[in-house]
Amino acid sequence: MTDPKTPFKKAFAKIDQEKRLRVLDTATRVFAEKGFVGANINIIASEAGVSIGAMYNYFDTKEDLFLTVIDHLHDFLEQGLVSVVGDSMGFFDAIETMMREAVAGAVSHREKTILYLNTTAEHIDGLAERLSKKMEGVTVRFYRNLAERAVESGELPHDADTTMLSFIIDNQIVALQRAYATPYHEARMGLFMDGETDPERVIPRVMQALKGAAGVR
Repeated sequence: MTDPKTPFKKAFAKIDQEKRLRVLDTATRVFAEKGFVGANINIIASEAGVSIGAMYNYFDTKEDLFLTVIDHLHDFLEQGLVSVVGDSMGFFDAIETMMREAVAGAVSHREKTILYLNTTAEHIDGLAERLSKKMEGVTVRFYRNLAERAVESGELPHDADTTMLSFIIDNQIVALQRAYATPYHEARMGLFMDGETDPERVIPRVMQALKGAAGVR
């Protein structure tokens, strides 16, 4: 039976890590290619090298498999972004560091990034609210705390709208992830940036725009 706190059954937690990661990585690839609706759990089982019987011993439904993948993916992406920020970093240094990490992750882990981005856009009945709370909860708190500390330290103006600034930063990081994970959005960025797509040139310009939005010159 599925634990009410997790979307997978106890049997999945008991298998060895190599097999568990093989199932999750295969499911990530298939969901990224086909979307939630188009993905087939039988195909995922076959390509992961497990029987369909074993797969249903791990997950009651395709939805539970999908949510397990998203939980795993969320932890992977969020830990990667948040862990690069040191306690002594200033606000804008922290944000720029996160942007660079997001771009590097989008390039080296395209399937994971694409699945994350596609999940936010795909209409999945009954899952939207849970996915949003899980996927954005950590970053919302992190950005707001970072911005509020910057106001206290004087790095940001005392009247800075930290709520809106956090929203703008999150949107910009997602936009960069999308641009460097998908050819279409990289080309689209190039149109707006007069052909410039090199992150070493793009990210400083993004940071300058964010400073302007925050009232910092």
